[in-house]
Amino acid sequence: MDSTRLFRILLVCWAALAGCGAPACSGQSRAQCKPDTTWDRFTEIPLALKPPFDPAAEIHIHSLDDESAARRRLIKEAWGGKLPESVPFSIQPARADLEGLENIDSAEAWQSLFGTLIYVLHPAAPNGRAVIVHQGHASYAGRWSSGVGTLIDHLLSRGFTVAAMQMPLQGWNKGPWTSHAALIEARGNASLAQFIGPVIEVVNRLYDSYTDVSMAGFSGGGWTTVLAAAIDTRITRSAAVAGSLPVTFRNAYKEKVCIYHASDEQSDLELYNELSYEDLYVLGASDGRRQVQINNQYDSCCFYGVSSSLYAPHVAKAASGSWTFELDSTHKNHKLSTKAMERIDALLDE
Repeated sequence: MDSTRLFRILLVCWAALAGCGAPACSGQSRAQCKPDTTWDRFTEIPLALKPPFDPAAEIHIHSLDDESAARRRLIKEAWGGKLPESVPFSIQPARADLEGLENIDSAEAWQSLFGTLIYVLHPAAPNGRAVIVHQGHASYAGRWSSGVGTLIDHLLSRGFTVAAMQMPLQGWNKGPWTSHAALIEARGNASLAQFIGPVIEVVNRLYDSYTDVSMAGFSGGGWTTVLAAAIDTRITRSAAVAGSLPVTFRNAYKEKVCIYHASDEQSDLELYNELSYEDLYVLGASDGRRQVQINNQYDSCCFYGVSSSLYAPHVAKAASGSWTFELDSTHKNHKLSTKAMERIDALLDE
């Protein structure tokens, strides 16, 4: 084979690979999946989610025994069978980024043994209650564009102590892995310890000092809130904003739009083969606790559309506590809106 012919073959192979680079095509060539441009992802439900599909069959938890067994499974996968009893330790950071927050009386920083930094913000007139606010992948400095900063300041104005967090490897949290994908590849389901462990440590430290501990999260923080509330029953109220959509539902949208954004931790854990997102929602509202899921109908990123109307009634029925869904149609962004903040307010007042 002459060098010119070899070069042409290599060029064709390279072009084929480039045509379906990850994560854009997620394993499908562009020729195999063409977006349906006549279909509206915001207002139409994918055909795959219509009968004979049964959204109730996605839920496997139907009793208190089922709840306990599922929670034990999560704890075993993450920590070998027992929740961490460690607590974050106080540190004096070189730079505490609290710019823009007006209702802080005092602030401190904690360091989780899992490597996560937490800012604990105290109000001028504390009401004796605490809320963990998880901002997901967003940097602390960029919290305002997502609406998380407004939520934090509002909670402080109401007298809540706020523990502000973000995901491992994001913003102020560094290494030792290069990405969430690398973390999951290295640790599999046990990577839950890195994602959820810092939240458990914060609850450990807050629990004896406050009358209750609630949690609210946006985007990746919404996903973290779902997992944390499913695992730790001390989180009495939880609100997950623009944080997840069940795997079967995401796959149905993907058949129409081809590219559906979901972070590695949303998709790549093997435990989703046994515990569905619907199961996780049920666990988050177990033991008489309350959880609300708030998704944006016109979200510019992910978890958009109206298909949640199919699974929400079944999750609400299966939960032994109170689980509700709120569709936010007031904007066209990936953010925590004023409407979402009002719903979180109502949750905390229930």
